[in-house]
Amino acid sequence: HSDLQADGSLTSTRPARGAVLLLCGLPAAGKSTLGATLLKEGATQLRFHLPFESPRKLRIIYISFDLVLVRLQEQRETASFDPQLWHESREAILTA
Repeated sequence: HSDLQADGSLTSTRPARGAVLLLCGLPAAGKSTLGATLLKEGATQLRFHLPFESPRKLRIIYISFDLVLVRLQEQRETASFDPQLWHESREAILTA
């Protein structure tokens, strides 16, 4: 059960069942590195920071647009940027 507050925020009487973390920023800012690190070590590290009553099961799903683009470039045997291929990589993830 959630209640809408006057300031537009929501308050809940139940603990959160999950969270979504979206990483966005400038190129080469470290988004992919952080995402890969969270995938590799995140669940173990996050458990130490959760309140005792929080669920202990964590699942991390890492979706890398960059990796899909690289795989498509490898399939097409090209290393140069192609706007059409960039769009195809985004579409491949969004329709998966």
